[in-house]
Amino acid sequence: MASIFGPENPNKTPKNQSVEKHVGRNPALTAGVVFSMDDPEHTPAWNRCEGEQLLGQYKNSWIVLGHDRFASCHSGYGGRGSHRASSIDLVAGRASYTTDKPDKDILYDTNFKTDAARVYISQRADIDRYFNLDIAANGNSNSIGRSCVGIKADAVRIVGREGIKFVTRTESKNSLKGKIEKVPGIEIIAGNDPDDLQPMVKADNLARGLQKLADLIAQIVWDIKLTHIAIKEVNRAVGQHIHVVPTAIGPSVSSIGLSPYGGPLPVASTMANTIIKFSGNDLSAVSKRLGIGWKTTYTRPMGQYYLGSHFNKVN
Repeated sequence: MASIFGPENPNKTPKNQSVEKHVGRNPALTAGVVFSMDDPEHTPAWNRCEGEQLLGQYKNSWIVLGHDRFASCHSGYGGRGSHRASSIDLVAGRASYTTDKPDKDILYDTNFKTDAARVYISQRADIDRYFNLDIAANGNSNSIGRSCVGIKADAVRIVGREGIKFVTRTESKNSLKGKIEKVPGIEIIAGNDPDDLQPMVKADNLARGLQKLADLIAQIVWDIKLTHIAIKEVNRAVGQHIHVVPTAIGPSVSSIGLSPYGGPLPVASTMANTIIKFSGNDLSAVSKRLGIGWKTTYTRPMGQYYLGSHFNKVN
């Protein structure tokens, strides 16, 4: 049965089908400019399975309606004879890097690896396995026997003039009426290598945590500054203090204290009281706030302001 989009046989094109009949009358095409749109192209012969309908095919662009499969007619849920496994396969560049000139004596199967670009929609599929995607131990599990939309090409771009949203778990059940037990996250995996998959950072929590950390560091710096002042005063008092030393030739010399706080002992006492008065914390208290409070709140998954996402991951 002939398709409204083009001939069913990929190796034959009716002689009466011109470029104008495919694209309409474009003034540029009739202005003396010769385009190569209708040049012969080496198109592979496709292995069409029973029950598949070639809705449209022009040169090496295909629209196929059928049952789920990712390779030969025996692959996928369609190959098993499963019900509720309908599919739509949009392909541009079938068997694109298998060979520049397909063997006319070979029927080429669907191939998720060697076909140039594809949008695949299936009612029931193992889409991660079809695209040979590695699965992280701490990430989303393999999608098995679920409806799917898979997109693959050399470069994929999604453009939204007024924004893009990636949303998961909009309903509590999947397409098979199975209960979705947990909220699945979004994973960004470069190089198909999920070994170092980590939670994404939440910017607001990070900003809050860094501010709290900066406050704790400022407190520590203030305490160190007060301690530095105290040590300086004590050292000055000690350095300027002269003990009375009995000698054989005369009486001892009395002490001279040039520190405004007096001798070494009064200075040490005064500085200790100053640190307590102006610091309000000892270093052990600050250390406790940093080691227990901050770490628990920001670095542990159960913390109130955990820095990472509980759902979304990236490598």
